Amino acid sequence: MNIGSSGGIDIGQLFQNATNGLSQDGQALQAKMDQISASGEVDQMQLLELQFAMGQYNAKLETISSVTKSIQDMLKSLAQRTG
Repeated sequence: MNIGSSGGIDIGQLFQNATNGLSQDGQALQAKMDQISASGEVDQMQLLELQFAMGQYNAKLETISSVTKSIQDMLKSLAQRTG
């Protein structure tokens, strides 16, 4: 979905890239958790690294959610004005 006839933002591509990146981050996070779990011994540094990675993942997820809600609200507002 392109907004405007020339250039503009491709919303579909934006969300495709965001969800692909989030999926890759989720897989990397899962791999890190599996690695820590398989090692048998967990040290504090590993837990801190995992906590940081989870924080980054959560921040990205919240950002995508916020952008999605903003676009949804904008489209609802436009639909009400034209309806």
